[in-house]
Amino acid sequence: MIEAFGALTGVPILLSADFATRGRPRACWPEDAIEAYASSPLDALALGPFLLEKNR
Repeated sequence: MIEAFGALTGVPILLSADFATRGRPRACWPEDAIEAYASSPLDALALGPFLLEKNR
């Protein structure tokens, strides 16, 4: 699977991570992910075809 993804995208890496912030449940919906991202120290969030970045 990683080789196929690498052949399609040029990026031979996949990351699977549970996206949750302290005191909040796991993000199961896009709205959950955006809310958790907004209140976290993360610099960016890739969500489907979108990349959200914080202005610092």
